[in-house]
Amino acid sequence: MTGVTTAGKDNVPADAVYQVDLTRWGNYRIRRVNDVQEKEYSINLNYISDLIGKKQFDPPTVVDSEASASNPELYYRYGATLYFDQNKDPIGIWWPEFQKLVLTTDPEFQIASIVFRSTFIAIATIECHLIAVHWTIANSGAVICTTKLNKTHPIRRLLKPHTYLTPSVNFLSTASLAPIKGLAYRLCGFNAQGWTDMITDSLKRFKYESIDEHFVAANLPQECKQTMPLYQDGCDLWEIIRVYVSGYVDIFYDSDDSLKADNELVDYWNGYLNYFGAENKDKGMDFPVGDLTKGNLIKQITYHIFWVTVGHEFMGDVFEYLQDPTGCPAKVYRDHSVGDAQTFLQALVLISLTTGNPCKLVNDWAIIWNDPVFTGNPFKHQKILQNLKHFQTSLKIFGKEVERRNTLRPQPMNAFNPLHASCSVSV
Repeated sequence: MTGVTTAGKDNVPADAVYQVDLTRWGNYRIRRVNDVQEKEYSINLNYISDLIGKKQFDPPTVVDSEASASNPELYYRYGATLYFDQNKDPIGIWWPEFQKLVLTTDPEFQIASIVFRSTFIAIATIECHLIAVHWTIANSGAVICTTKLNKTHPIRRLLKPHTYLTPSVNFLSTASLAPIKGLAYRLCGFNAQGWTDMITDSLKRFKYESIDEHFVAANLPQECKQTMPLYQDGCDLWEIIRVYVSGYVDIFYDSDDSLKADNELVDYWNGYLNYFGAENKDKGMDFPVGDLTKGNLIKQITYHIFWVTVGHEFMGDVFEYLQDPTGCPAKVYRDHSVGDAQTFLQALVLISLTTGNPCKLVNDWAIIWNDPVFTGNPFKHQKILQNLKHFQTSLKIFGKEVERRNTLRPQPMNAFNPLHASCSVSV
């Protein structure tokens, strides 16, 4: 890659698209395509191109009138696919609204590029951050944990830091962001029907998978994955969390049978099966946790902790994308190649809602087990504290390793640095 172009320039060449997408959120969406015309990799965001956008005269209801020449859509429709060659240099963008491939050398690439970036920020913010992390992963974990397990249950105590303030922040988000005419709706270019379809379709696209399983599906070569922070840092941190969870579960349960003998834990597990189970299949929701075994329980808890801590940071830290109207505006007026002032200000308001001083992941959580239920068994209590200390030490060491890796990267990436992560979805 030849140099990095930052937001704020008059032109946004191909390497700026590369910087925005491959060094951060694009890690999650890039796939190997092995296509013709030297297209080796892609970030395919075509799937929302059918969702209807706001029109010049838009009815304030979910039922939308037919698009017509007398009532045109105000903004470019979302949906685009960015293609890269084997060196991960951008080749061009497939623009589904106009059914054409725009190469980096074409005059239209400037506009196609910002359409791709507006699509990317809409999906990252609404589908991945709000709907997947907040409303699906964090919310289900907090609700099921607190309704199925008593307050001194060992699994509820383990999850206590990682459900902290989650119900409160999610309740507020549904009131301020979810409604038609709410902040998120106004920020994006969907009309009422398109907004409703976006939420429904996002639930259907949700996948429950480990980081390793995610990259198996992506079909990327090892040399490509090793350059991606989501793989390099994410897999290492996933393993640190898994070791911690596994060590904790082993203290209380010595076999699969011992899990099934715990009636509350069975209720907890059935809570996931029911929350995302048969009665919600019509909504497309699926959370295939499998049968209650130690392996599946460890994976589910690891998954929850990962995504409500560093995963939340990865999906939700969009400030660098939204701080300039030439970066990744959430919607783009037709015949424009930058975002408008109102969209820019709306993005800044959204960012301000997610600021604060959340409780940190690297912390002394020993007080959580300072209860007679746990201190009454000194042997188990000591093992809990030893396991916790090993976890916290591992996080601190790995945080320094991420800092070292960042010195070798073209663009530093701190989303998976546990030294910066919060302990839960609390903002």
